[in-house]
Amino acid sequence: MKFTPTKNAYKLTPEAVDLVSEDISAFLTKLKAPRKNILEARLTVEEILLDFADKYGAEKEFTYIKNNFLGKPYITICVDGEPFNPLEKEGDDEFGNWSSALIQNADYTPSYSFNRGVNAVTMRFSKK
Repeated sequence: MKFTPTKNAYKLTPEAVDLVSEDISAFLTKLKAPRKNILEARLTVEEILLDFADKYGAEKEFTYIKNNFLGKPYITICVDGEPFNPLEKEGDDEFGNWSSALIQNADYTPSYSFNRGVNAVTMRFSKK
């Protein structure tokens, strides 16, 4: 499979969340990832983007990057602003333990970083 890196900017709107979620699903389908992993990744990304939207508002812009590093495909979501880790959940979160269990049980582990005013969540996938 020929891989083409992409980098796009969107607003944190529900439509953009759906668009990115569908793109991730198509991306992982091309990588021949198991259906369970595709669904977990899609739900995880939707939750991360919705958490950013709750924190920063729908007018805030985010960058969606799809790339390949040393033969391993990955996606990164970047949002400018104060430090906010959407992977850390509060005890009173609406989804509670379900969402953190979903992230922990996936065959990938999302990672969070904050550098020079940019929040970044990266998910690396294995190529089958």
